[in-house]
Amino acid sequence: MKKVQKPLTEVESNTLATLENFRFSSCTKLGSKRISNHDAACYIFYTCGWMSSGRMRHLLRIWRAQLGVRAVQVWAVQMQASQVEAALVRAAQAGMKLHFTYLFNGSDGPGYGFVGKDFHSESNELWKFTYDTPTSGFLGKKTIINRKTYWYRCGRDKYALTAFGSERGAALKFAMKGILKNVA
Repeated sequence: MKKVQKPLTEVESNTLATLENFRFSSCTKLGSKRISNHDAACYIFYTCGWMSSGRMRHLLRIWRAQLGVRAVQVWAVQMQASQVEAALVRAAQAGMKLHFTYLFNGSDGPGYGFVGKDFHSESNELWKFTYDTPTSGFLGKKTIINRKTYWYRCGRDKYALTAFGSERGAALKFAMKGILKNVA
């Protein structure tokens, strides 16, 4: 059974209200009003401060569920009234089922590696394998890439921004504010 989350604070509500204007994308393109999960998490950490991974995953689920509901509302004009409510429920449930646990992996090697070792961490080494053909198996080339670390574990299930994460969060906030000001 999942742990019951505390109600949203005013800061968390305002942060999610801003994020609600941006759709999910695998890479961030704020000019197109798209943001990745890890940049959304960085923005949340920047505006709300340190928190547990469970709370962060909860906030990200709310954001993604809101996106699903809003998408259904756009299409609701073309749906019958009986279908709209069911579609809204399904969209919200789909968003709330997302796990986001990969955002808290910090090991070197293959994987995601968003979590730094301490406040001064800048990147993690990750392995990327490329293959000659889809059927060539494991005979591909191993490439080492450095992924920027936005947050680090500061205590038992407590995470806070790294120095690089603070810079990224400030840049995201400034850019998002500018984009939303131009739209409004």
